[in-house]
Amino acid sequence: MAALCVSAFAAGADELFPNNKFRAYQTYEALGPAATIGGRAIYKGGRNWQIADLADFVNNMNVMIGRVILVSPHNGEYFLEMAITSSMSSGSEDGYFSANVCNPAIPHALRVNKVSGHNDNCLIVSHQTRSIYNQPVPGLQVIVRNSKSNWRLYEVRLFINLALVGFPNSTPEEWNSGGVEKDPARRQFVDNMEKWARALQSGVDSAIDYSKPAQAFGAVPDIETVFKPLTAPVGVAAVRYGKTPNTSIDYVYCPALERMIDSAQETCR
Repeated sequence: MAALCVSAFAAGADELFPNNKFRAYQTYEALGPAATIGGRAIYKGGRNWQIADLADFVNNMNVMIGRVILVSPHNGEYFLEMAITSSMSSGSEDGYFSANVCNPAIPHALRVNKVSGHNDNCLIVSHQTRSIYNQPVPGLQVIVRNSKSNWRLYEVRLFINLALVGFPNSTPEEWNSGGVEKDPARRQFVDNMEKWARALQSGVDSAIDYSKPAQAFGAVPDIETVFKPLTAPVGVAAVRYGKTPNTSIDYVYCPALERMIDSAQETCR
């Protein structure tokens, strides 16, 4: 995570990467309602988000890539985190990003692969446990990744603290396809989530368009239509949200995989 950056811009500044470089910011400043990444829309889902980190990269084809990490706590507790990665320029010659995110060998609760030719157009929902402020937090990670010609890339990784939506102490086995089928509550939860997740996938497909529509995510329901946080989770040790960066979360760009990875969960190879 980045250290504190003194902002020379108003907290509501729209473009996070003017001239393809991340702007000055203050850690945990509010994300502006019209904020964009390389001119592309950002899904906000009816939540207030704070900027935890901004970074920019250049790949081996001289394509500029931007990444923003956002957090959205609930009543002072860690609830949502979202990492968005987008290409911001074209390469010296036409090409495609590619990553095997939709690999069917990866255990998942939901997988929708709309891949076509060279393109990625993948949605996957799987269980993940993270260390947040030195506490294990079981959650669901929603990944939507889309890539198209001319080195266009847009990827969303949304992490949801399962304890705050009524599934404390969840295990990976409970959230693979077999485990979901065994429990009616999880099955209903995933069924409700699927319509929202498919809409998010379509929104990413719109956001990556050359025209960069401002309303790319206009048809995507709000997050709380699916992930409604409980007022008082029962039997859950609260993971209090701090005002300092959580250094256990370290997203880095992996050239070999052509995507962002959480270095605590995955090795670049």
